[in-house]
Amino acid sequence: MIFSMIKNILKTKEIADIAVPLDDGLPDFITKDDVVDVSAEQLFYMRVKPEDVNVMPTTKCNLKCEYCLSSGKHAKKEDLIDAADDFVENIANLLKNEHPRPHMILSGGEITFMKDWPGIVKNLLANKVHVMMITNLAKIMDDAEIETLSSLGQILISIDTPDIELAKKFRSKTQLENIVYNIIRIRSYCAMKDIAIPPLSFHCTLGSQTIRSLPELVSMAHACGVPHVHVNEVTMHNDINFEYKPVTFYGERTRQETISLFNDAFSMANRLGVRISVVDGLIDAVQNPINENLTAGKTRLCFDPWKMLLFGVDGAIHTCCNGYPAVSNLYEVSSLKEIFFGSANTKCKTELLTGELSKECIRCTRRKIVDIDDFKIQLEDYLSYPG
Repeated sequence: MIFSMIKNILKTKEIADIAVPLDDGLPDFITKDDVVDVSAEQLFYMRVKPEDVNVMPTTKCNLKCEYCLSSGKHAKKEDLIDAADDFVENIANLLKNEHPRPHMILSGGEITFMKDWPGIVKNLLANKVHVMMITNLAKIMDDAEIETLSSLGQILISIDTPDIELAKKFRSKTQLENIVYNIIRIRSYCAMKDIAIPPLSFHCTLGSQTIRSLPELVSMAHACGVPHVHVNEVTMHNDINFEYKPVTFYGERTRQETISLFNDAFSMANRLGVRISVVDGLIDAVQNPINENLTAGKTRLCFDPWKMLLFGVDGAIHTCCNGYPAVSNLYEVSSLKEIFFGSANTKCKTELLTGELSKECIRCTRRKIVDIDDFKIQLEDYLSYPG
């Protein structure tokens, strides 16, 4: 139905009279004269629906995670830096001018490792930007930091396992007791001030060595008053031999045992009232190993180039969270349209629509493999939804 409506618009050239907001629109460089030469399908997939805005003001961190390329064990010392002083402000201005729902997910590195990070948050809130944060909570926060954390729109707590020895092995310098203490202090502060506790979530990068502790991580979330656990998987890189292996690196554990562990975690979550979400590519890889290879007519079920922005510490802009090359730079663009409709991001969209994927998309385990026709149908549904 969407395509037939667009075809009618194209035939009558009424497109020039339609108001086109960013999250449902055409790039500025498509004019009334050009639009009749654009197919209905091309026109539809030029749309964009910006939702996820991830901002990395630093790559410095108090931990040395085995699998983290930006800040962890395999990061280069010269790459551990803070962004320019105007970095966050420039992004905020870019969002305020065009984004339908200005918000940021601050991450790193570890943002609480930065000097005066509460000031960054307060400035954003004063400018009516909805602020969320990914943090490891691995250091003891002072009173001002607890107050700032309690003002956030959401706190995504990076924790992979409740097992102390495993945590220290794969995330050097992790102190689980500090995480629990900080969570209690945030909840206590909100209770004392009679304000709502910001939504709390455990974000777990699951590996072959930690999957056995996933049910207990769900139980720990419940005990800490954390209502949500989100599970990602380690992504392997051909040039780095991670000691922390993906879940599908079974070793002595069988695929059926892996499925049972996931079922145990979901059963635990259901019983305790904890919501658990797992990236669909991981579930697909475990349940359907026959689909692990991308063949003709297949692609990744990924909408990121239509909805995601990730601003790296050096200004590099990505529309992928898993290693796809930057599509632009903060200091070279003046609008979100230049990012989403630029040639580099259009190339990424085309690769997904045709199944001619980059090496980064091929190795990605966060998005499952589907038929290209199914991908287009689901993408159409996503872009058509008014929310």
